Amino acid sequence: MYSQLLKEILLEDEYDEQQKKTLVNFCQDHYAGNNSELKIIDEFEQKYPEPSDIWWYTRECFLYRMVNKALRTQDIEVIMKMGFFIRGLHQHIEQFHSQQIYQRSLIVYRGQGMDQTEFEKIYSNKGGLLAFNSFLSTSIVRDVSSRFARVARDKSLSPNHPSLATIHHNMAYAFNHIHQIRKAIEHAKQAVDIGRRSLSSDHPLVQQYEQDLRELERQV
Repeated sequence: MYSQLLKEILLEDEYDEQQKKTLVNFCQDHYAGNNSELKIIDEFEQKYPEPSDIWWYTRECFLYRMVNKALRTQDIEVIMKMGFFIRGLHQHIEQFHSQQIYQRSLIVYRGQGMDQTEFEKIYSNKGGLLAFNSFLSTSIVRDVSSRFARVARDKSLSPNHPSLATIHHNMAYAFNHIHQIRKAIEHAKQAVDIGRRSLSSDHPLVQQYEQDLRELERQV
């Protein structure tokens, strides 16, 4: 109910230049010393609302990070400062959805980091309804989402965690299955390297990784 009330307040908000100036000042303080982001903030001040809210949100910059974090953590101060932008983004998404609603279904992908408990909770609700506080960015290109998933994975595990070796070994198997041998070898080598560091050279898993790597290299 609280989230619904907040949403209604935001969607009734009207855009004006003073709201943009308030957000710009806030972002400049937040990113003080980060010259690359400050340059984009200046560009945002000069050009917004052009080209569009979606263009700005999907750009690799401060906006999508701040929007997603504020909505995910329910940071009311930041949400209210970004209210005009969130409203514009919501309206543009609704507009695109209304244009596409009668077209064929799309399969989209998303890379998302989460702990095992959260994953199991979602998996057990397969086919059910999932609700999110933030905008859910996806891609029709699977490799794009895979890169985001790998970044989240690498942040959550230490570089020498044995689970990373298993993940690379599985990815090597997957690439081999679709006949992308060079990519398979790349991941197989990482599995061996991480396995040797995190386990030992004579560990059964490492020996299996080494054997699979040799078999892949014979295919080249």
